[in-house]
Amino acid sequence: MRKSSSKPGLTRRDFVAGSAALAAGAVAASCLPGVGGRWPPDGGQSCSWTEPRVTPGFPTEAGRVVKVYNYDILSHSSPVRIDQGHVAPTLLSLIKKLSGEDELSKAWARLLPGYLAGQVVGIKVNTLNAKVPTHPEIIRELVASLKDHGGVQGGDILVWDRRLDELQKAGFKESVIGCRVIGTQDDTKSQGNGPGYESDGSCLGGEQARLSKIITRSGDQEGIDHLINVAVLKNHFASGFTGVLKNHYGTFHNPGTFRDRVDAGSGKVLERRFEQAIPTINALPEVAKKSRLWLVDATIVVAKGDTDAAADTLMESLYGGLDPVALDVCCRAARDEKAAGAVQDTTSQGWLEACERVGLGSATVKILDQEDITGAY
Repeated sequence: MRKSSSKPGLTRRDFVAGSAALAAGAVAASCLPGVGGRWPPDGGQSCSWTEPRVTPGFPTEAGRVVKVYNYDILSHSSPVRIDQGHVAPTLLSLIKKLSGEDELSKAWARLLPGYLAGQVVGIKVNTLNAKVPTHPEIIRELVASLKDHGGVQGGDILVWDRRLDELQKAGFKESVIGCRVIGTQDDTKSQGNGPGYESDGSCLGGEQARLSKIITRSGDQEGIDHLINVAVLKNHFASGFTGVLKNHYGTFHNPGTFRDRVDAGSGKVLERRFEQAIPTINALPEVAKKSRLWLVDATIVVAKGDTDAAADTLMESLYGGLDPVALDVCCRAARDEKAAGAVQDTTSQGWLEACERVGLGSATVKILDQEDITGAY
């Protein structure tokens, strides 16, 4: 088996050029200048928050995570790219292993319980950082599999995130992906093709946030009926880690409000807003009752820099789970291994434990199914 190229001695030199900016990333963390400035708009009405309890829309498999590794999913040239020809076998191996079914139609029937023809399947991606988004090549194959084996018509699939301009900058276009691509808004100033945000807020911890109509409404009302959450593995100086749970910071209008409040002088945390907002947004009925499947793009990732940094690590893997907490715990451990002590994450443990406490999943990875398909296709 070939060894991962993310270890010292990486020969694809162009790939690691961005890692020199790690120190600058700490300064940029508060406003993310590399990804379009401050989150607009911030602030909301105050509200009285209590930690929720949730029953997921469908039973989860507590603590079970699946990883499929394929060295060949990335090109061996510079710059490093996703090799489209190796995406399908990697993704389909993950789908089969996660579902326990060798036949893809049966796999999708198990992973999309309750799906009825004509309902809309939404795929939530992460395109905040166009340098390291959820990769369009992976979503393209996911959409193709839903069409070919899941019984979902192309018009009943949509890929979405907070803004259309960010989706397009990251390479998400209908002609490429094979389905509708929608932002909640077009850009920072206009609503455009997207349905926008609800006028009424949801209390995520001390303040209200307005949810995207894509998640609050059903498929026959410009929303979705089933949700597949596909994050990209990234380090994050403020929250500690970004995976599927924090991916929903792109689902409401003012995520900048829901960062920990820290005393500028002492650095002491005054209010742990990540521990409030991350479990709460995932526990809201609008999200929990539609969530079916969680996947993490761990091919080309940010393991050492901040969320707006260039990629610094190659993992050549896809992860999946029906337990989003265990999945994030597992991917965070993979980040820790690749960062090799370069990251001091003092924040994510608190909100992961809070997510377990409210009933979203297990903070302990009980089963990690791994498969290496390098050279098999």
